[in-house]
Order: sequence, then C-alpha cells, then structure tokens
Amino acid sequence: MTTLKIILAVIFCGAIAALIRWKLRSKAEAVDNTAELPTPQSAARPEAQQIPAGSPDDGDGSQAYVPEPPGHETSEDLSDSGAFSIRAEIDRCVAAELWPEAIKWAIHATHALPDHDDFQVTLAELYAKSGQRDQFFPLFGKLYIDLDHNPIEQARLLQIAAGYIPDDPLVRASLRDAGVDD
Repeated sequence: MTTLKIILAVIFCGAIAALIRWKLRSKAEAVDNTAELPTPQSAARPEAQQIPAGSPDDGDGSQAYVPEPPGHETSEDLSDSGAFSIRAEIDRCVAAELWPEAIKWAIHATHALPDHDDFQVTLAELYAKSGQRDQFFPLFGKLYIDLDHNPIEQARLLQIAAGYIPDDPLVRASLRDAGVDD
C-alpha cells in the first residue's frame, strides 16, 4: 500500500509540474503576441512598420483578415492604462495619409473589438481610400449583410461604396431601394 501511495504522489507532482510549465508557456506566448502590435513610436517611423499578429501576408503585400482572440482592450483604449486610443491612432494615420499604418490599426481594432461595427466600416473605408479593391470587395459584401442589425453603419458603408464603386450591382440596387437617384 505504501508503494501505491508513493507512485500516486509522484504522478501528482508530475501533473502539477506539467500544469505549471503549460501556464508559464501560455503567458510567454501572450507576451510575444502583444509585442507584435504597432506602437506610437513605430507608427512615427515608416521603416519600422510591422504586420499585426493574426494578419498573414498573402505574398503580394495584401493582408488577409484573420480574427484574433479578443484582448484586454476597452472600446477606446489600446492598453489598460489608456496610454493611447485606437481611434486617435487611426485618425492620425489618415491625416498623414499613412494608409498601410491606418489599415494595420483598423485590423487590430476589428480583432480586439469584434462587436464594434464602426471599426469594421472604418477598415472598409481605408481600403477604399487607399485603392485596395481586392481587399474592399470581399469586406464590403460581408459587412453589408452583417450590418443588417445596424442601419446607421450599413448606410455609412453604402455611402463609402457609392463613392468608390458606384457601378457595382449591389451598390446600385441598394441605392435604388433606398430611393437615392443616380
């Protein structure tokens, strides 16, 4: 009976050690993922631009939309301390016409705050302003359907699309249904 107790104690200690090791590794991976986000300092230096975590490069310079697990962000803050606002960073990049950097911030916002439709529409708007048709079209089609519950953002998206792709059949049909003359 004593031998069985010793064996069970060794197994228990091994399981506890494995659990601790797993927890430490998951914390280290979480720290590594946050290190890939752009910072205000890297945003000021175009040569230091990085692709945010969860946004793989397709080889041709375009980035695919791949959801990331939600982080600790609130609706306006990138960090718990509120050091800087995602919206303010996007606006700063738009004002300086730094389209790739603005798109990276918008992608980060859509990953961190997936329930905020305004960031998704902002991402579509940035694709339109930067002339990235191949990124705009699929996002527009997805968002137009997904925004049925939010008519304000859906109308904003339609307004962006009407200025960017006015001859698209979905845009023309939606404008016709809304009673807007061509």
